[in-house]
Amino acid sequence: MSLFMKPRSGGFDQPVTSNHVCPPRPGYDTVLQPVNQKAPQDISSSIDEGNILSHKRRAHLAMADDDLDFHVQCFASGAQFFDQTLEAPKSYSKAMEASDSASWKEAIDAKLSAMDRSWSGIQADCYKIWVASQKPRSKTSVAQMYTHLGVRDVINKTIVDCKYDVLAKGDSATAAELEFLKEFSISNLGLEDTPAVFNPFFQLSGFDGCQDTPIEILHVFLLGVVKYLVRAFMKGLSAAQLQDVMAKYRLFDVGALNIPSIQPQYLTKHYANFIGKDFKIVLQAAPFVFFEYMTDDKRDVWSALCQLAPLVFQTHIDDMETYSAELEVHIRSFMFYLIKRTAQWVNKPKFHGLLHLPEFCRRFGTASSFATEKFKGYNGVLRNSSIHSNRQSPGKDIGVTFANYRNLRHLFSGGSSKPGAVSAEEAFTHKSQLPQGQK
Repeated sequence: MSLFMKPRSGGFDQPVTSNHVCPPRPGYDTVLQPVNQKAPQDISSSIDEGNILSHKRRAHLAMADDDLDFHVQCFASGAQFFDQTLEAPKSYSKAMEASDSASWKEAIDAKLSAMDRSWSGIQADCYKIWVASQKPRSKTSVAQMYTHLGVRDVINKTIVDCKYDVLAKGDSATAAELEFLKEFSISNLGLEDTPAVFNPFFQLSGFDGCQDTPIEILHVFLLGVVKYLVRAFMKGLSAAQLQDVMAKYRLFDVGALNIPSIQPQYLTKHYANFIGKDFKIVLQAAPFVFFEYMTDDKRDVWSALCQLAPLVFQTHIDDMETYSAELEVHIRSFMFYLIKRTAQWVNKPKFHGLLHLPEFCRRFGTASSFATEKFKGYNGVLRNSSIHSNRQSPGKDIGVTFANYRNLRHLFSGGSSKPGAVSAEEAFTHKSQLPQGQK
């Protein structure tokens, strides 16, 4: 059986194929039939490379729409992937029989090589929109350019929107508004003033917005991929099955999960309100709790997901090349089984963002190291200082609390306090020895 990913509009229909196998899952050839199991590096010998698209390529093409997706790393769309000179075969069988399949693949590779975005290209597109906005009666065309180019400078867009609002007022515009139009006219802006109407990050030396903005695994993986699958599975359970799942949660041994306990009723009835840590629990418990109620194809998807999760949250990498290759294989394996079962999520940007994770790991290290959400954990320090205050002078109370934290850190690090040395042990044993403000 062959399965096609259909874009919502535009693009082309292309069969799901695989050029890798992630052991110990069974391998599949280009028409989704089991083949002999081989190592990932050897599986290509059993597949016709001239008639295959990798999962990363298909994910780019599947995200087709009338609009280009706002994706900073690449043009994640298939709507305009093929022009009139490059028409893809309408079915996989025709592609297999096409005599020029090799040249077709070469043309696809050439197109794909040009799909990666560049930071300079994004800046050029923003400037192009700015120039177009200076023309009369350009509001509709500028709105279409935002969509077509897939870029949107917030600062510049605010200026452009204000300009159109003033123009819409006509003769009722105030003198200040007319002065605004005059001030932000290209004819009155010198070359040195142009950066002022764009995002200042464009002028940041050494910063590349395409390569230095990694995906965030909390939102892309846990609150994206995992959330979609958990909700889809739980919604399909009957009332009796939900009771069985709750019972299995109660029997599940959490001794190896480094968590105090789990809440079976909450995990069963409130799955729509899960946060990141809840999805981590579900991922580790799924093979023992969920698999009994899954079909074979759904179990394949979840097996691939559960094998991928430990790699995503890896905190130490001994060999980057081995790790990144293994991560990419598991991501593609997961995408393969997911799309083989259903195409309902192929247009979700978070599935596509997952495909860029290996390249960011090569650039920045483990995904946990560039997880920006971990800094939100420090909000608790500020919240604790604010709550334990008499509200008479909250700013002062927070400042004193932070000063005390700093003093404690100094003492724990082996520092001392003048006059006389006060160690951390002495400070907590004889609090009276601490200078005023450190108690």
